[in-house]
Amino acid sequence: MLANILLDDFDKELESRGLRFVRYADDFLVFTKTREAARRVFASIERYLTRKLKLVVNQQKSRVCSTNGVEFLGFVFQGYGGQFRVARKNLDKFMTRVRKIMQRTRGVSFTQRCAELRPYFQGWVGYFRLVPIKSFYEDLDKWVRRRIRMCI
Repeated sequence: MLANILLDDFDKELESRGLRFVRYADDFLVFTKTREAARRVFASIERYLTRKLKLVVNQQKSRVCSTNGVEFLGFVFQGYGGQFRVARKNLDKFMTRVRKIMQRTRGVSFTQRCAELRPYFQGWVGYFRLVPIKSFYEDLDKWVRRRIRMCI
């Protein structure tokens, strides 16, 4: 709870500096136009977090990089402008879980399989619904339907 209060102050600090950022709990990304500006902002933010808020910055997870290919909360940003997609790692986990649920040799009824698949599928799609590519969901739906037909 205390970290949340501190990070709310951090949000206000970033807003007052006019920086574009996104934060979830203690994970955040700050966006700048140039690499040099990113280095300056990184050093400034690190000083603010350690000196003013007395928080420890994980040096292994902290870095300055291009937005192209950055993963954040299961999404990956691609290209200039930060278009986002589902990270490959998360897509692989989804497909592995669906394969496990729909595995023919599990020894459970088709009704039970569907009862397990439905909430998982709805939750996953609900989380990643921000991905703006309609064909991504159409292809995923086709793949899941093939897995279901395989069981039938």
